[in-house]
Amino acid sequence: MEFIRVRRVILPLATLFLLAGCKEPEIQGTWNGSDSSFKPSAVAALFSGAQKELNGQTVSVSGLSGPVGNKVFQVTLGSNDTSKEWVETVLAKTQEYQASFNTTVTVNFIDVNDVTDEDEKSILETLKQVGMGQQGSYSSQIDWARTEVQVYTQTLNIPGVKKPYGDNTVYCQIKVPLTQDLPDLVIKGPLPRMTEADIPDDKRSQMSKEQLAQLIETENDSRESLNIGLRMMEPDYPNQITFSDEFMRHIPYSRRASEAYYLETDSITIGFGAIPDAKSGPISGNDLGGLLHSQCESIVKEKMPELDAKRANSLGYKNIGKLTLNPEWKPVI
Repeated sequence: MEFIRVRRVILPLATLFLLAGCKEPEIQGTWNGSDSSFKPSAVAALFSGAQKELNGQTVSVSGLSGPVGNKVFQVTLGSNDTSKEWVETVLAKTQEYQASFNTTVTVNFIDVNDVTDEDEKSILETLKQVGMGQQGSYSSQIDWARTEVQVYTQTLNIPGVKKPYGDNTVYCQIKVPLTQDLPDLVIKGPLPRMTEADIPDDKRSQMSKEQLAQLIETENDSRESLNIGLRMMEPDYPNQITFSDEFMRHIPYSRRASEAYYLETDSITIGFGAIPDAKSGPISGNDLGGLLHSQCESIVKEKMPELDAKRANSLGYKNIGKLTLNPEWKPVI
């Protein structure tokens, strides 16, 4: 009988010890980088975005586990008496904080019906007619963690003449990939020539051969004139470009100016002007040397500290993948 009584005491004590001892981590994350680049302190720092919710409680991060290509880590928050609602709040705030390092760029193409300039409207109607129009709204993220610093000299391109500008000025810019492609902003000619098959049957049936020929000739003359303009100007489709970050909205858009940004289908390039006192010699193009790159980095930091901070934070957290509730964790309350 004594043995039974002792056993009854041990079981509740064992249960109490399990509740009071080490608990399962509440959060599980994936790691997309190499094992050697994993730093638990950087993961813990990411949770600083939920400071109010954590209220000074400690954040502990485990090492990596799992097979190559599917590495995971565990995050333990605070004390043992954490509720599911509290953990979910901390997780949501941390995910919001991580997402805040991204920048969204959105392109809205202007519908032909919303254009007031008659010449512009005529061009858009022609583009729509030949199936070359752009319409709708498209968004992508700017992948700051993959920023490429570029230095370059401009060249003067005239038929039969190609030489650097007289002072061989060296310019600074950064090029950043987008996480998904956007439609091309540039109107790509040439417009195809109209044929009789392009005229709707109901309209064609009401016209004589002479009228059809005249219509086709007039339309093709108009398209050829437009093609000449497209080759010379390379205009953009009418659009509105917006950014989720305020500091990006102050940069002018241009595909030609050295202190502006322009969008390509897969990247954004931002110019920061000339590098003071930089001499390049009679060459042109990108990648003119490490010292110039360092000077360009300093210009970016000085002119746009917000952008520099975006890059730094994105680099620090780029390999931290999806953060979710740990399926092994069970809330105490």
